[in-house]
Order: sequence, then structure tokens, then C-alpha cells
Amino acid sequence: MIEQAKISKDKQRVGLLYIDLDNFKQVNDQYGHEMGDKLLLKFSEQLWSEIRPSDQVLKPQEESIARLAGDEFVVLLPDIKDTINAGKVASRILDIFDGGFEVEGITHLTYASIGIAVFPDDAKEPSELLHFADTAMYDAKQNGRNCFRFFTQEIADTIKQRQKIEYGLRASLENDQLSLVFMPIFDCDNDDIVAVEALLRCNAPELEKIGPDQFIPVAESTGLIKDIDLWVIDAALQRLVTLQQQHNFTGKMCINISGVELNNEHFPSQVKGLLEIYAVAPCSVELEVTETALVAGNKACLDTLHALREVGVSLALDDFGTGYTAFSQLIHYPAHCLKIDRSFISDLFSGNDPRSKMVLIIQNLAELYGLRVIAEGVETEEQLNYLKRHGCDWAQGYFLSRPMAWDDLLKRLAM
Repeated sequence: MIEQAKISKDKQRVGLLYIDLDNFKQVNDQYGHEMGDKLLLKFSEQLWSEIRPSDQVLKPQEESIARLAGDEFVVLLPDIKDTINAGKVASRILDIFDGGFEVEGITHLTYASIGIAVFPDDAKEPSELLHFADTAMYDAKQNGRNCFRFFTQEIADTIKQRQKIEYGLRASLENDQLSLVFMPIFDCDNDDIVAVEALLRCNAPELEKIGPDQFIPVAESTGLIKDIDLWVIDAALQRLVTLQQQHNFTGKMCINISGVELNNEHFPSQVKGLLEIYAVAPCSVELEVTETALVAGNKACLDTLHALREVGVSLALDDFGTGYTAFSQLIHYPAHCLKIDRSFISDLFSGNDPRSKMVLIIQNLAELYGLRVIAEGVETEEQLNYLKRHGCDWAQGYFLSRPMAWDDLLKRLAM
């Protein structure tokens, strides 16, 4: 692909753009492979018009075809004067997709993610250059798509870390290295434990010191989250059965689910199936989904939430107040509970008046819609007393209890 000896002799700087078309699979799925082929052909023609005559357009694998990973291209930019010039070419390529990409009168929402690596700045070997451009392209995809990224060592380290986490997650699923800890939730009226929240931990060596805030996004982007969510629900229901039958527990088991499941039409039936296997009353289970996962007007999301409500489980909007849900939209969501984000609890006495008032705003909103309120992240007695005075229903946080291993939870419930 790159004549290394000639480049080295002439001391050329060579840019390599790795292009991947976003949403191309949707074109094939919706309109057929013939339309996909036509889109690729038209893009190839326009790609030629956006680069200099001396630049080369190549497919990463000559034998690949449009139907099999045919949405990836490489552009070689010989003898560029400055790295920024490669970025200018990438910008022109992105402009091809401004407003979508039209083929035979149909506008497709197809765009491009572009990674850029430069010889000899980033790599001395052609294979390395291609790999680094591919790595930068992946970073572009992870940062919203329809953009370009230059290769940096920071990107390489990030990708390497993500791969390590993905490997650890797969190992955890295959080798039974997932586990749960439990956060007690307390009634603000009498300090009784009225629910426990099941929290996931991954025990693979690769994930040592890596928490859910880091591994859940990787699980979502790789599709592993669906298997993980089902594992968590299964394991939590097993524990709930033990609590109910052997320890007279009458509270709820609260289980976090990924926002990915809101677009999974099979998820409600999977939940129903697990409830039936363990003969658990649906009303004793509460599924928590972060408010940021909700997209206004997303019919699939609303359909899933309504289907889950029909199953009989209760639904909580977690981290409430941090997303973009208009308060008036709450009437459309079949929620039973709002969980006030911990950041608002920590700001109660910070002097930040607008944020400190959010607790009362959410409390009043919940009262208006007949919803239960849980405050999370309670870390001081002062915060707890404030919440009690203003009618908060339930509370959780380190002041009340840290997450517990199973045996410690049983001891606490027996007190």
C-alpha cells in the first residue's frame, strides 16, 4: 500500500485516512444490498472528487465486497506538508454527508467516522500506520460519529483499556466471575430497611480496581450488557427468594438495568420469564433505569416501559434531575418512583441555591404525580434530617449503610 523505501528516501509526510460509513447496515437492512452497493459506488465517485489527483483511494481488503465489510475505505495522502492538511481532506469528506446521503431520490442517514494517522510522525511501518488510523477511527465512532480524529497515544491507551475491560467482562460471564453486593434502602419515617439495591461487581483479574462506571459503558457498546443485565436479574431474584422464604423479608429488590434494554423488544418477556421461574411476585421487584436513558418521543422506549409495567414490576427513574426530561413529560412515563441524584443531596447545604432547591422541586413533582421518592447518596445526619422534614419517602447512602456482601446483609436484617 505504501512504498516505504521511496517515502523514507524522499522524506515525505504521508497521511492515511481510515473511513467507516456509519449506519450503512441500516441501508442494506431497509432497502436491500443492491441499494447498498449503489450507495458505496456513489460515495467512491464523490470521494475521488474531494481529494487531489495524487491522492489514492484504496479498499483495506481488495477482496472485500459491499455486502461484507464493504463500508470501509482508506485514503492515502502522499507528500502532505503538514498534518493539518489531512484534517482538511477529512472535513471535505464529511461534507459529502451534510444533510444525509442521497441515492436515487432517497436520502439515507449515512455518515462517516474517520481516523487519521501520519507517517512518520505516528508510525514507521505501513501496517502500524493502518492500525493507528483504524484506532483513531474507532475513537471517532465512540465520540458521536460523523467526525474525524487524529491518532494520539492517549487514544491508543484508551482503546487498549477498553479492550482489556471487554476481555474481563467476557471472562466474567464465561467463568462465573460476576457477583452482587447489596445496598440497603431505609424508610425515612421509621428507619426500617424497606428495599435492597443489587449492585454488580466483576471479579475478573483484568477488572481489578475498575468499577461499574467504567465497565458498564464498555458492556453497552459491545452488546455484552444484555447478557449481564439478565445475569443480574437472575442472581438478584435468587437472593430475593431466599430473603422472602428464610428471612421474612417483605421489601423490594431494586435492580439496575441498562438504557439499552429500552430498545430491546424482547426484554419485558425475558423479565417475565425469570419472575415465573422463581415464582416471585412482580410487585416485589423494582427496575431502575437512569433518566438520561430516556429519549423524548422514542416510541420503542415507551413501549418497553409500558410492557414492563404490565408485567407488574415497579419502575424507578434513577439519577433523576441529571437528564433532559421535561417535567411535563413525566406523565408519559409509567414510573412509580424518582431517585434524586446524589449530586443534589450533596449540594443541600453548599450555598448553591438553585441546586439545593432541586430536592424540594423533585419532591413536589413526585407528590404531584403520585410517585415515591428515594434520595441516594445520603452521607450526613444533617442531610437525612432535612429529607425527613420535607417528606422524602426512602433514603440510601453511606451515612445509613455501605453496600454489603450477602452474609453481612443477612446479619443486618436480623438485627
